[in-house]
Amino acid sequence: MDDMNGQKEILCIVDDEPQVLKALSRELEDFCSGLNLELRTYKGPGACKKALAEDASRTAVLISDLRMAEQSGSDFLLEVHRDYPDIELMLLTAYNDIQEIQKAISATLRALITKPWNPEILEAEIENALSIRRMRQDNREYIHKLNRHLDIAADFQKNLLETRIPDVKNARLELSYMPHQALRIGGDYYDVIKLDDNRFIAMLGDVTGQGIRPSFVTAMLKVISLSLGSPRQGDQVTTGGLMTFMNKRLCQVLQNASDILITFSIILIDTEHMSLSISNAGHLPVYTINSGGVTEHKIEGPAMGFSSGVQYQQKDIPLKHGDAVAVYTDGLLETKSKQSKINSEVIKKFFRMAVMDEDFNETFLKQLKLVRGEEDFHDDVTLLSVRV
Repeated sequence: MDDMNGQKEILCIVDDEPQVLKALSRELEDFCSGLNLELRTYKGPGACKKALAEDASRTAVLISDLRMAEQSGSDFLLEVHRDYPDIELMLLTAYNDIQEIQKAISATLRALITKPWNPEILEAEIENALSIRRMRQDNREYIHKLNRHLDIAADFQKNLLETRIPDVKNARLELSYMPHQALRIGGDYYDVIKLDDNRFIAMLGDVTGQGIRPSFVTAMLKVISLSLGSPRQGDQVTTGGLMTFMNKRLCQVLQNASDILITFSIILIDTEHMSLSISNAGHLPVYTINSGGVTEHKIEGPAMGFSSGVQYQQKDIPLKHGDAVAVYTDGLLETKSKQSKINSEVIKKFFRMAVMDEDFNETFLKQLKLVRGEEDFHDDVTLLSVRV
């Protein structure tokens, strides 16, 4: 059996009794030849350790006696497992020393062979160990390929969703996006569209689920956003109309995937007339924040993708100079620790602190980190804030 580089894999046997090594070599010679294995024997752990320093990558299985004068087999196998965890380990013993055997088991023994050994059982255990080693190698290779494809997908999604924050008079926009750390791609969608020097639209969405499937839906949302065309022009733009249009198009695209739902929020800010218009499709509320406190703005509307006939409503809110507007996805709230429970009241508290600083998002996320401690986010996280 060859390793990943086409070289023979090695079967090592360690025992301080020469007659045992000779007997095992004789009995396993044809077996190893049939599997294209190189058989090596060592009279003690020291000689084997020196060989492993040179050929550990080719060593597939190591069989060690339990009681040896130089070093116990259990201690030896623990060292091998620590230094070369990819080698499959087997213990050979004629003794019933439970304590030493348990120590060896902690080195993740693949098999325990008793003396005198049964040749058929010994060969079967070696084949099983080789099969498991190959399976682990294949899994590593598969995971490596998967990670490479995830990196490609993450770069593609990042480039697709990358939004240049527009220059709008009397407004400062901040956008923070953190995809799921393990998957690197996700179902959070965001976009900012400038209408003119004083007006812009911001969209924030969250596709149900995690991973590749939701990321495909974010790509669909981007295409739909780019196809808006005339709804962006002039004074006819309304957040309710945009939401209705996007939902209708999305339902057409997802007609064979009825289990996918998207919560969505659209805001339109006019810095000339100091107004905020919002429309909501099952998403979290939009917040306005100022020195007087935090106001939560809710408007009813089902998640997008549920029904193409929904007519979404909108809500108009006056703004004052110095106000901040914030909207986020629910990944901000999700935590597994009971000690770091995050709810809307915690969010409001941090919003009040953030509005006092120049960098709203940075201040908010720092405060959130203090509560979460070392716990990573378990979902995609997006935070959009606007200060007028």
